[in-house]
Amino acid sequence: MAQINLRIDDDVKDEAEELFSRIGMNMTTAIMVFIRQSIADDGIPFRIKANRRMGDRERFVQAGVDYENGKVNYHYHDLPDDGSVAAGRMRRAKTMA
Repeated sequence: MAQINLRIDDDVKDEAEELFSRIGMNMTTAIMVFIRQSIADDGIPFRIKANRRMGDRERFVQAGVDYENGKVNYHYHDLPDDGSVAAGRMRRAKTMA
């Protein structure tokens, strides 16, 4: 069996481990699911697109559109403390592509 080593920011790793734990997986299992699904799909199992820089207003409008279209599900803890999009801390909690 092969082994893969990768570097990842500590906070990203912690968030991922917490998420995977909530759905009954560990990091290794989650990565294996991604790899196996990539093989089954003969590509990345979700849409990847270029991230062009958007202004705060455009990001806010797009976030609302994505939410309304069921593409993302925001949680209250994803919003910036000061309520502004400019704080830049709004994260997608779950992407449903």
